[in-house]
Amino acid sequence: LPIYGEALLAKPAAILEAYGPVIGPELKTQLQAVKYPWPYKTSRKVSRYMKGERLKDGRVLIKAGPRDIVDTGKLEDSQSAPNVTASEAGASLKIVWEAPYSGAVLRGGTNKGGAKTPGRDWITPALAAQPFAPFFKKQWQSG
Repeated sequence: LPIYGEALLAKPAAILEAYGPVIGPELKTQLQAVKYPWPYKTSRKVSRYMKGERLKDGRVLIKAGPRDIVDTGKLEDSQSAPNVTASEAGASLKIVWEAPYSGAVLRGGTNKGGAKTPGRDWITPALAAQPFAPFFKKQWQSG
């Protein structure tokens, strides 16, 4: 590629590198937001993240209604650092949640007891709060 072409290909990757530190924290903010519907009373072992009524057996009772997604913190802690890859075909930013149940939390599913659990999409609200298109436009025009 001519030098101009290489520079042009590098710019989208650099913009994605700059967007990672913006969207990464916003994804965690959305996980912690008390806005997700939850139809059940839930009893959980105590962890540093638990909010709710403490029971005598050391568990915490969380009432039905709006809540955050964080119970143990494992899903939140499993969020990878933003990873940008670039080639002649384009550039991409990838963030992964390694917790084995991350897909079920995002899309919903059935728990061990057979109860249906609602999906709690934290990604779409994060992208709405920190939209990529205006960020990209501003970065593209500034550099």
